[in-house]
Amino acid sequence: MNPSATNLWHRLGLEQSWAVDTVALDTALREAGLRWHPDRFALATDAERATAEDAMSAINEAWRTLRDPFLRAQALLKELGAPMQDGTDKNADPMFLMEMMELKEEAFDAEASGDSSRIRHLDAKFAAREFEELNAFGDAYLAKEAPADLRDRLQRTAYLRRTRKQLNP
Repeated sequence: MNPSATNLWHRLGLEQSWAVDTVALDTALREAGLRWHPDRFALATDAERATAEDAMSAINEAWRTLRDPFLRAQALLKELGAPMQDGTDKNADPMFLMEMMELKEEAFDAEASGDSSRIRHLDAKFAAREFEELNAFGDAYLAKEAPADLRDRLQRTAYLRRTRKQLNP
């Protein structure tokens, strides 16, 4: 375990991978807490307390990121040297964009009508697509697809997440 490591998996003493064993992840967090929790440094110097706080903060960030499949995928892309870019994806598949435009229109109509069951249905539809896209990303990562192609896949998931958040503010 190395709280100062830039690789989030290494911060927790784990091997970098798409699949994460949540039990191992939680165990790593617990063990890190036993070592770095700031309460253990209550009688230490200010510098030692600050180091412990920084270490625990970095470890918590790694844990939160690795538990979330989308954030974990972003971290993998960063490790591969192909981080996600903010803004519009200029390489997006036109068919995907058309599908998303239709879904957004459907969501807008549902919100405008105040139809909560329709909104819930659309939310479930977006969640299912997000799940499918993340699984496709994981499969492509395991197949060692090119980082730029992986990034394109994850951009679709990002679009779905943003749209879903707009549906459920």
